[in-house]
Amino acid sequence: MTPSRTSTNQSKLVIAVLTCSRPVLLKAALDSLSKLVPPKEIQMELLLVDNAEETPAIDIFTECRPHLPFPAKYVLEPQRGLSYARNRAISHCLQTNAQWLIFLDDDETVQPDWILQLMQIQQRHKAFLITGKINKLFPQDAPAWSYAALETTDYQNGDECYELDTGNSMIHADVFRQLLFDPQFALSGGEDSDYSAQAKKLGFRIVYAQHAVVNEDVQPYKLTLSWNLKRSFRGGCARAGIDKKLYGVSIVPRKIVRGCLTLLKAIFRIAIARSRTERVLALMSAMQGLGLCLGSLGVSFSEYSPQNYQAQ
Repeated sequence: MTPSRTSTNQSKLVIAVLTCSRPVLLKAALDSLSKLVPPKEIQMELLLVDNAEETPAIDIFTECRPHLPFPAKYVLEPQRGLSYARNRAISHCLQTNAQWLIFLDDDETVQPDWILQLMQIQQRHKAFLITGKINKLFPQDAPAWSYAALETTDYQNGDECYELDTGNSMIHADVFRQLLFDPQFALSGGEDSDYSAQAKKLGFRIVYAQHAVVNEDVQPYKLTLSWNLKRSFRGGCARAGIDKKLYGVSIVPRKIVRGCLTLLKAIFRIAIARSRTERVLALMSAMQGLGLCLGSLGVSFSEYSPQNYQAQ
């Protein structure tokens, strides 16, 4: 299908910040939003979606709300998982007739012109899914291999992207009226990759806004080998689930073969690795291949379950 071309003029935009038991990081995120330059002729609102019933963020929200340059609302989503929290934001947008939904994670801070840069790309390319740049800020003592392990694809401004990074993304109502985040990936993650694949299937493009920058302070747990290996395994499992959903069970044998080949190639790379960085990247590839094999058989890893979730 071809999406309708709706202008952003005189529309409502909701910034949804998802949080779960990370008050210090959330405070920094909300403080950065207080310095945001609001676009003209746009009605803006902040929606804080709290996904941690046992440690609610209402106190941080109450402290920061008076400093925000637009109205703000707090909601608690008791059903644990990213898909449920994101769908709660979509539900709010549908109820309030918002035309745009922007997602921001609670461990990110924004530049003052962040929204303006997202909208500039949208208006230039008439896109209905826009994703911006996430600039990772590493501590000085970060291991050398972590820079390569956590590296993300950096497209050029206006390029079409493979998928959304929902930590910095802008979605039009034409998309979220038709498409919700799948609860299948609520605790495992990968809900953003699945959403991207389903949106593309509906005919929508994803466009990159290189200058719509958010900063992420890389937390210590992301600099451990165990977390990166688990993350790679989870990614492989999620990819298998996404492809099975897209193409049906007939894809399973191909995915198992691909996972096995990835695993074998990674083992060879480990054997010939000349540096710790090469060895870590090969180990991560091995875990991804293993996840692809086992994920094709229905195995998943719940990274965002209460037992595995890393709160700061």
